[in-house]
Amino acid sequence: MMLLMNLIQTALDIAMDAHRGQTRKNSLMPYIIHPMRVADAIALDGMLTTVALLHDVLEDCPRERLVEFQSRINELGEWVGEEVSLLTRGDHDDKVVYMQSFMQKPIRSLIVKVFDRYDNVMDFMRHDKTYARIYARKAKPVYDAFYDRKKEFITFGGEDFWFRMYLMVDEMVGICVTPSPEPIHD
Repeated sequence: MMLLMNLIQTALDIAMDAHRGQTRKNSLMPYIIHPMRVADAIALDGMLTTVALLHDVLEDCPRERLVEFQSRINELGEWVGEEVSLLTRGDHDDKVVYMQSFMQKPIRSLIVKVFDRYDNVMDFMRHDKTYARIYARKAKPVYDAFYDRKKEFITFGGEDFWFRMYLMVDEMVGICVTPSPEPIHD
């Protein structure tokens, strides 16, 4: 097995290659910033950091290079490949069913998904609050899984970690229920 720092660096290299030339929605910001922010926000566990860097690679990489990226990810270890696969929504997977699946997925997958969703919602809030609300609502099954699996979160990362995540989920739920502002008419 690779040393942890080498594993994280290799994951970053793979993610940078997969997201080369991509930008965030409604922004000129390089896409790689998103998985880097997710990985940095977790920063509790080196393996989670690795998976966080790779969480969007298989969904967003050029289709003609999908097999190459799957192979590169699997070279980092069976566990990394499995976790990235669990976080990847296939082209034909129903989004609602995918979100509901986090009730049964390993706690590490749910952790990465919560941080991923939070980073996306906060990014969208800067550019399009209406879309951010819609996007946040779509993750209700993820929030439900978070609330239902509190003991697992505490066992994994401790009460401080759970509370930090609770504040993030609570903020996203608040965005879901906040009504859109009425347009101003001159």
